[in-house]
Amino acid sequence: MPTTSLRLAVPPELDRVMPFVKPGWKIAIKKDEAGKVTEIEWTDGNIPAGQKDVFQFTARTPEADVTLVWKAYQTYQGGEVVAWDQDPNAKPEKEGEHVANLYSTTVVKGDLGAVAQTAAVTATSTGSSLPLILSIVALAISLISLFKKK
Repeated sequence: MPTTSLRLAVPPELDRVMPFVKPGWKIAIKKDEAGKVTEIEWTDGNIPAGQKDVFQFTARTPEADVTLVWKAYQTYQGGEVVAWDQDPNAKPEKEGEHVANLYSTTVVKGDLGAVAQTAAVTATSTGSSLPLILSIVALAISLISLFKKK
């Protein structure tokens, strides 16, 4: 089923968050009382079944070591929402089951706050590979951070 929107909960440790223009999609930014971006939502678009797309934004990473938690909410045509927000360390409710729809994390090391980094979220219309894709994006951000000049 086609994906029609994607909402990303922005980790509170990020600063100066700004999404890139995405032709064919509307972008809404939610901020807290202090004006800090807490969510980015891409709506009114269409990712056909079996295809992927990339949603990009820039942000300044924190200067201290921290683990960023990435939670995403994917909406399909027809209104079904799949929440990618489950703790990977959560215990299944029943024995033999596994915890589905896990969020991904990025470990930020050291003084990386001086340079804005680009992050990307990839959504697929099947929904089954979003956590893996978010993990790959997180890894890419980590690698970019390691090779940045001080």
